Amino acid sequence: MKPKHLLWTGEWIDVEHFPLNQNRSFLYGDGFFETMRWDNFKECRLWDFHWNRISKTILALHFPWPAHLDKAHFFEMIAKQIPENEESDIRVKIIFFRTGTGRYAPEESKLGLWFEIEDLHQPWIQQISRIGKAKTLHLSKSTFSWIKSTSALPYVLAGIEKSHRDLDDLVLCNGNGLVVEGSFACIFWSKNGQLYLPDEKLGGLDSCMRRFLIQHWHENKIEVLHVSASWEEIENAEWIGFGSGTGIRFWLNNMQELPYHVLPQFSL
Repeated sequence: MKPKHLLWTGEWIDVEHFPLNQNRSFLYGDGFFETMRWDNFKECRLWDFHWNRISKTILALHFPWPAHLDKAHFFEMIAKQIPENEESDIRVKIIFFRTGTGRYAPEESKLGLWFEIEDLHQPWIQQISRIGKAKTLHLSKSTFSWIKSTSALPYVLAGIEKSHRDLDDLVLCNGNGLVVEGSFACIFWSKNGQLYLPDEKLGGLDSCMRRFLIQHWHENKIEVLHVSASWEEIENAEWIGFGSGTGIRFWLNNMQELPYHVLPQFSL
């Protein structure tokens, strides 16, 4: 399937006919985004977590949001744009932005939604072989650092470093050298048979996959410890997992098989 690009500003319009000077995400980083995995039955496994994060972000950023676009109607709005597809799952990325006039303070702004819909030819679970600690940047916790903002420079720089070093993923730390997350979003690991997550007080993105896994572990009585740990403390873990809304990638150290025992029953 050729990637499909759509724009909604109260009605569907041609992407090419929307002026950039009306896109406040482009002008001021006044926007956020959500990336989701939908299957070929037009279902989204992590939908509840995505909607929760969208709702929280709308409130935090005082975004204009139409009253009729509740959880059910927004789900239906997305599903209608997904073509029938029996060959692969679908990656849906939505950028939420304000339109309209004004400089830093928006004036009479409306909601804009930019959609990118494309095939996702990759399994839920993958194995990677080359990881390392980021050398060129560290993450700083702030009031809005949990939001998937379109002002995503730390993650752009992480992607550039990852490419230059020919790595599959980077471990991102704060200024004190404590592990926060990966460039592929949330991070978790196993050491001496114990499951760990970074303490959420360290900052990082509000990861849907992290909350999905925590719920699964709680329901299945799998103990996970929330800790402050350095890269040096986790680099000899049995395995390290990097998770996002489109899947999980594992780096294996002292194991031969992927740790399916700590995972929900994904569609593999």
